[in-house]
Amino acid sequence: MSRRICTIMVVLCFAALFLAACSGATQPASTAPTTAASSSQPVAAAPTKAPPAEPTATALPPTAELTAAPALPAALSGTKIDMNNPIFKAYFAVYNKFPRRTRAEVFDPKTQQTSTMLIETDAKDHLHLEMNGMGSTGGITISMVIISPTTYLKQGATWQKVPSVQAGMMSSMLTNADTLQQLLNAFGELASYTVTPVGPENVNGLPAMAYSSEFTMKDGTTSKGKAWIGPDGLLTRDHIETSDGAVVTTTYEFDPNIKVEAPIP
Repeated sequence: MSRRICTIMVVLCFAALFLAACSGATQPASTAPTTAASSSQPVAAAPTKAPPAEPTATALPPTAELTAAPALPAALSGTKIDMNNPIFKAYFAVYNKFPRRTRAEVFDPKTQQTSTMLIETDAKDHLHLEMNGMGSTGGITISMVIISPTTYLKQGATWQKVPSVQAGMMSSMLTNADTLQQLLNAFGELASYTVTPVGPENVNGLPAMAYSSEFTMKDGTTSKGKAWIGPDGLLTRDHIETSDGAVVTTTYEFDPNIKVEAPIP
């Protein structure tokens, strides 16, 4: 699962999933979560279910006003992550916006299970992370708060401070757009992509500009997807399906009431 989800992450530029994926493929990035998970009480495995359905979007009437990112005159292609791609630009804009809540569902065709991730952050290096059913965690739920340089991990019903040299790197990866872009470009799995504007659509009652996308990875894996960019230029939702059956659906919310605090003194 680790390589498959890492592939999805470069396609999506989805940092949250990048952490879960790379923890299965690279030991240093998963030291803190894996250690705590081994001492946690296992929870029931995520229920088996079919891949999440692509979010419903309704085309706006031709006369509707839309101030989202302007439609491109033609499809845009490339071979690396760059800010000329409207999806990449909108995604990285999301990671410079606080407070933010990110929810993701990942369907793994190998295990036929759907795992979830929740990230809440109110500032750079401040985040609350919940992972449930991720293959890299052995199906165990992980609850973590990082207020860099301190990491708090929940074991059972008890929170405790844990030593973690990766705390700063992990929080920066999930809350810092510049760090994220450098990491994903360095990962080097993207071979080519094409992004095509679809047009104005409504998502959850709000206007957005929809884009379709196709990606090819260096290992031959391909994927197709759709992304919705709001009038403020921020990515509000994306949906990706890979050629090997993996499905990732992500939503982004901006809630001024989000506050990340240390769970214990």
